[in-house]
Amino acid sequence: MLESIAVASVIWWTFMGGLGSSPFLAKLSKFWHAWDVRNSDGYKRLDKLHERYGEYVRLGPEELSITDPKAIEAIYGLRSTKILKPPFYDYSFPRRSLHSARDTSEHDKRRRTAWTRAFSADAIKNYENRVIMYTDKLSAQIDSDGTKPINITKWLAFFAFDLMGDLAFGQSFDSLGKGDFHWGTKLLRDSGRGHVVLGKLPWLIEIIVRLQPFTTTEMQTFYNWCAEQSEKRKHSKSTEKDISSYLLDAEPMSSDPAVNEMWRQEDTNLIVSAGSDTTTEVMSHCFYYLAKQPIHQQRIREELKVFDGRHPTAKEFLDLEYLNGYINENLRLHHPVPCGLPRMTPPEGLQVGDRHIPGNITVCCPQWMTGRCMSHYSASLKLLMCGLAPKTYQRPLEVIPERWYSQPELVINKGAFLPFFAGRWSCVGRPLALFQLQNMITTMVSRYDVAFAPGEDGSGIIERSVDHVHLYPADMLLTFAPRKTE
Repeated sequence: MLESIAVASVIWWTFMGGLGSSPFLAKLSKFWHAWDVRNSDGYKRLDKLHERYGEYVRLGPEELSITDPKAIEAIYGLRSTKILKPPFYDYSFPRRSLHSARDTSEHDKRRRTAWTRAFSADAIKNYENRVIMYTDKLSAQIDSDGTKPINITKWLAFFAFDLMGDLAFGQSFDSLGKGDFHWGTKLLRDSGRGHVVLGKLPWLIEIIVRLQPFTTTEMQTFYNWCAEQSEKRKHSKSTEKDISSYLLDAEPMSSDPAVNEMWRQEDTNLIVSAGSDTTTEVMSHCFYYLAKQPIHQQRIREELKVFDGRHPTAKEFLDLEYLNGYINENLRLHHPVPCGLPRMTPPEGLQVGDRHIPGNITVCCPQWMTGRCMSHYSASLKLLMCGLAPKTYQRPLEVIPERWYSQPELVINKGAFLPFFAGRWSCVGRPLALFQLQNMITTMVSRYDVAFAPGEDGSGIIERSVDHVHLYPADMLLTFAPRKTE
């Protein structure tokens, strides 16, 4: 009897489509999905799947990708209190950080006693001068090259890694000074391809980790180096506040000192990885549109006149409507995690509109698609349907900063815009990320006229960026012509 029930259950979930439509092999195993993303173009592949199968697409026996805008708030919004993290986050097994912690009590304690304090308004004030300092270092490198084209995506990555190294270890990676990646950060970026594949098969990660005593990996060498730098920061006599200082002062996670040290070191690694790749991607696309549509440079300069040449503070930046609307548009169209971060439905399941998703199902909302409100239509009708009957945004493919303040009618479903998510699993580093974007954009448009280099049209960053969970922007050559002081 039990065997019959089990067989019937397998047949239902596999062949009757209890979750959603999908390629046949996706109903049987996640190996299909791991193979499908092997070429680092996962978000483009996923877009085609949604074109064919609709808003709910199965990516595995118990995994769904959803472009229904109602699902975004249910999965990532303030009301998603019962949403969990799936095995995907076991990537750092057996180590844990704020990002990889799946136990809600552990996560909430770590966030409350360490990370929330590290990104409070007072803490951000302590970081402002360092953000400005590294922005000025990038500007100095631009000046040293005269009017020669520079690969802006690479130099923005140098900026982000140097800043995050300073905030994590009390010292930068000196990429801006050397004009090249630190060997460790290069390894970190190169490891993304393996992560995007293994993330689809998280049970393999534990097997690989258990084999590590018999192997030596370059990434393990980098982690060991990070641990050494973290230990130096721990014993330094610096009184300057950085993110690590809050991790050092945090409430212990365990009575075992080794466990507490594991948390501190893994969270320090998180500062470098999560704090650099995401801002690099968004900044790169911000520069793409500055060059492609120079009107944005002009409008931002007009908004800055009130400051008479001085740097606005983090608090003052919040009042600049056009600037913040411009950043929102880039986050909407080019989210740094284009396929979305996976979550898991609670045991009782999740209701999205009139659709019930069963419990313990991995779900994600690919923001590269939902930001365009066009992925669930056939290819031939994408633009037409999104223009005539959009669910989320009017004129979704246009960069219109005003939609976020003076033209709210262009945003149909405000709950669908959650670039930093909300609630328990939201991005705690949002204030620092925004300040970096605000300061970088305003500094560069104040000092330079930004343009595509001869022969460059920016198409590479749109067509050839690679998806390694985070999107890594392709090379883009820009020129920075110094502006005359008015």
